[in-house]
Amino acid sequence: MIKSITTLLCLLLASVSIRAQLVVNVKEYGAKGDGVTDDASAFQKAADKASAAGAATISIPAGNYFVSRTINIRLDAGKKIKLSGAGSISAGSKGASTIFTKSLCSIFYINCPAPTMGGSIECNGICLKGNNVPYTTKHPYYNTDNYAYGIVFNNIASVKMTNSYVGSFYGGGIKVGNARQTANPLSNRSAEVSIINNLVANCWGLHFTKSNAGFVDNYGDGIYLDNVINARVMNNRIENNVTVTRSLGRAGIVLEYNTENCLLQGNTIKGYDRNIHVEGDFGGHTINGNKIFGSDLGILIHSYALKRADGRPAAVTISGNQITNAGFTENLQTAWPVRDRALISIHSASGERKASRVIGNVLTYDGRYALKAKTLLQNHEWYVSFENNSYNTVQLNGKARPLIVHDYQLQDLSGEQYNNVQVDFKALSTWGNKLILGQFKGNKISNNAVTNLKLK
Repeated sequence: MIKSITTLLCLLLASVSIRAQLVVNVKEYGAKGDGVTDDASAFQKAADKASAAGAATISIPAGNYFVSRTINIRLDAGKKIKLSGAGSISAGSKGASTIFTKSLCSIFYINCPAPTMGGSIECNGICLKGNNVPYTTKHPYYNTDNYAYGIVFNNIASVKMTNSYVGSFYGGGIKVGNARQTANPLSNRSAEVSIINNLVANCWGLHFTKSNAGFVDNYGDGIYLDNVINARVMNNRIENNVTVTRSLGRAGIVLEYNTENCLLQGNTIKGYDRNIHVEGDFGGHTINGNKIFGSDLGILIHSYALKRADGRPAAVTISGNQITNAGFTENLQTAWPVRDRALISIHSASGERKASRVIGNVLTYDGRYALKAKTLLQNHEWYVSFENNSYNTVQLNGKARPLIVHDYQLQDLSGEQYNNVQVDFKALSTWGNKLILGQFKGNKISNNAVTNLKLK
């Protein structure tokens, strides 16, 4: 009897092992990868086979695959799928697994129908290329309600995307979230999200006037996250080259709708209306060690933060970033109001973001490029700490020195370096000016370095 049970268990384990090792090769389902044949049906058949399995890898050998429509991958709870390409992150390069479309559509839509949260997906070494063209007055989608992301993960518990390329989509590159947005229960957020070492190139869109449907400023991002917690977005290049696209995108990275405790680290971001945008979230984010340029609105921490169950504010930490307006030109259409534009812009004024910290960043105004509001930093929130940041100018060529604006009382102001800039404390000028010069001490002893400083 015991021997029979042992044999049965071994057979069951073997069955599970075989099931876990299922590999679905798109070429075995008819994909050609010759750049001419429409491989959408072959990809969809492979995706359906993988979805039906408990765990599977969709293998995409090197090739140039044309698809005329979106490939839908259903990923129910408990299931695991891998999308595995040839490992190159440069679209069209020799040996890459490139999937491209000539239509305005997402290439992959990975979804689990609500309310159940989907399983786990890993994408590695794939190249996705859209049909976007440089901006002209005759651009087919510009400033309309028509857009698409290269790859969408909707209502999926675990998402990992690495070593991949997403390029030339009008609308956006990578989207992880839930279609219900703020209506989604907090218990239904994606808790394991890693987007690491990808290249998102020339994915943009701009919708700066309200449509008949009431939409405005609702797409155009490199990487967009909502309804995620503890996400890691690291070491990616999110680059919209405006000399090629002739237009800004909306935002390089967005953290919105119920996001919490996310890490944005080591990314290079350029060419967006605002390169990082945080709004409608629970805070706890760390924005660290990024290189941000090609816009005069580098990091926007907006109001409408959500109330946490523990009562703490939705504070964020902005640390060790290099931010400059270099590469931004005056003739580019923007969407966010000029009055709020700065290399770091914090807007709440209601205590939603108090206890936030801005530490060790280098902000540089390059006079050869535009800075529409002429502002390096705007802080419109109570009790934010500013420590060991450096504010600099290069090649002013007679232009006015840029502004640093604080119009709410700070928590700390310590170790700041002001080089040829103006500081304006608005209604708090008497207190602020003494603080900055070390004549009045904040909660930490100030040790601010001043070079050619003007106080307004």
